[in-house]
Amino acid sequence: METSLSRASLSAQSVRSWLIGKFAAALEVEPDRIQADEPIVSYGLDSMVTVEIAGELEQVLEMRLPPTLVWDYPTIEAIAEHLATMRR
Repeated sequence: METSLSRASLSAQSVRSWLIGKFAAALEVEPDRIQADEPIVSYGLDSMVTVEIAGELEQVLEMRLPPTLVWDYPTIEAIAEHLATMRR
């Protein structure tokens, strides 16, 4: 089940849940296996997958995100907290 996400409902929790779902799907694991405070690189996804997920996040939120998002904010938690501060 995918968590709904939009710019209007942007919160750290909604971004965190959405990203956990996306990374779990990419890794073909249950979402409870993804830890929001674990470095994203520790999951072994290649950069193509992380860029695709960031691109999808950009589309869903209808906002420009830096191409270095995953490197600037290396955990799901860091991304979620950062995006929650960009509500406007």
